Amino acid sequence: MPDTKEKLTFTYGTVYEGETTNGEPNGKGKMTFAGGMVYESDFIDGNPNSIGKFTWVNGDVYEGGIADGKFQGKGIRYGKAI
Repeated sequence: MPDTKEKLTFTYGTVYEGETTNGEPNGKGKMTFAGGMVYESDFIDGNPNSIGKFTWVNGDVYEGGIADGKFQGKGIRYGKAI
């Protein structure tokens, strides 16, 4: 069970904002990678695990299952409208 909400900055500029346990992403949160990609949903023991949303810098979006940080199960990826 998450114990607090924090903003954490990791190596190479990745930033996590959301629920944590013992200083590690755990619960609902948003991770913004240094390159600008964003993942929003649930984290378990520091890894994305849930139905979530991943947005690439170019605007493409994946919404669906993620397990241990990898796309898994059902999901959809769509591109940014031009």
